Amino acid sequence: MTSDAIALNDMSSIELLNDGVDILRKNFGDVKTEAFISLIIREKFDYTQWRRRFFGDKSVKEINADAVAYATEHPFVPKKELAPVKRG
Repeated sequence: MTSDAIALNDMSSIELLNDGVDILRKNFGDVKTEAFISLIIREKFDYTQWRRRFFGDKSVKEINADAVAYATEHPFVPKKELAPVKRG
């Protein structure tokens, strides 16, 4: 693997983390976002086990279809606009 590939993978991870935090901030606000991240770090969290318990044997397509149906029935209307996160 070249250093360019490693940098690209690192950048993708950073972008994913930034996008995730942006989503959390928009939905939870700053304080609840920090509490959520602290909880995930503090607890022994197994995403695969959680996913199986929460979604059962549903496929990704089924989960997506459920999410689309929910979003259609419950459109998102922000309570207030948050300041954009500055990215360097």
